[in-house]
Amino acid sequence: MEVLAADAIGKLPDRNAAEAVQRIQGVSIERDQGEGRYVSVRGTPIQWSASLLNGNRLPSASLDYADRRIQMDIFPSEMIQYVQLSKAITPDMEGDAIGGSINFITKAAPLKRTLHINAAGGYNGQSQRGSYNSSILFGDRVAQGKLGYILSAVIWDRTAAQDRYNLNYDFSNSNAMQAFSITDLQLRDYIARRRTLGFNGGLEYAFNERHKIMAKGLYSEYMDAQRVRENYFYFNTKTATITTRAADYHTSLYSGELSGQSSFSERFGLDWALSMDKSAFKFMDPDYYPMATFSQKVDYDGLAPDGKKYLAMDSPDGTGDYIDHILPHLASTTAISAEAMKLTQVVNIRSKIKNATSVLE
Repeated sequence: MEVLAADAIGKLPDRNAAEAVQRIQGVSIERDQGEGRYVSVRGTPIQWSASLLNGNRLPSASLDYADRRIQMDIFPSEMIQYVQLSKAITPDMEGDAIGGSINFITKAAPLKRTLHINAAGGYNGQSQRGSYNSSILFGDRVAQGKLGYILSAVIWDRTAAQDRYNLNYDFSNSNAMQAFSITDLQLRDYIARRRTLGFNGGLEYAFNERHKIMAKGLYSEYMDAQRVRENYFYFNTKTATITTRAADYHTSLYSGELSGQSSFSERFGLDWALSMDKSAFKFMDPDYYPMATFSQKVDYDGLAPDGKKYLAMDSPDGTGDYIDHILPHLASTTAISAEAMKLTQVVNIRSKIKNATSVLE
């Protein structure tokens, strides 16, 4: 087992649980738009590892997967006291933790009065929007140290954007030369606003040196507002399409635990816990995922003598674009316009997923 403490997490710019865990040897992560999302232990598939919160299995709810993999970008790193990583199954674990288990321990009442405030801001030139993050933590002990408490909150609001292109080749063509022709060019504009919000609280009361009771509560939510515009140019069918889609992905996590520790003698003690964890996913504003596609007929210039679109290095006569500068080259007689575009497809996706776990130990 390896342990990563909050002091080590705070020294590095890790904003969520996945990015914090990647600092441990033998752990790798999958990223989405540059942010860590899923964790893999020892190279095993993500769903082979068990993810726990305060020792209890985390429920999974996301649009991407219906299996056990946990979307860890929902969990801010500021709420983590330390992380326990087990790379092998031990007798106290469930038997399905083939790749290992990752246990996130949330912050508990401090030994003395503590106040931490952090704030930062930035600007994304690609999206032309600002971003900020801030967190506050306060904890103390009162009643001669018998009652301890902690309250913390964190918000991280940022934007992400990218302009990118994809190419598809006609590899199914039996003609060896034409197999390297380009069937379609995809130009994609992607803008996303992401917001992570979290609250954590804890209470601890010590009746005496032998008996104490504790309570923990956590709420975290992750909002991913996506706005996408895709321009597709199909050279073989001489068509062009525009696809627009927009949705607000909303994932939330609730966790609560009541526990106690009692020591009756040097050889006999009692530790007990009652916990409830719940995760939910849904679309918000609107409450579905709309996608519309518009299409029109077009003509293209810059084609090879065989009527195909190539990169210059693949073209039979050298006619074509270069890999770092690819354009559709619409003919001068062609213009993409709102009047010429026709609505060809509308897709509305609805999804609402809930998953919960409860444990009495």
